[in-house]
Amino acid sequence: MSTTNTVYIENTVDKTQRELNVKGDNPMDIHKDVYMKTSRYEEIRSICDPEGETVFDKSRGFTGRY
Repeated sequence: MSTTNTVYIENTVDKTQRELNVKGDNPMDIHKDVYMKTSRYEEIRSICDPEGETVFDKSRGFTGRY
């Protein structure tokens, strides 16, 4: 069963942020799928599960809460 996760992306040039709602069960797969669709000036800052808990953070990596 897929859940909807929120992915926060930052543009490293103009420092704007956007968020995507992505369905998936594994944060590593979600990270890979979103990474492949971002521009070279964007980076994934964090991924939160449906409960709002952070499952990936750029500075700490994957939290293991999945």
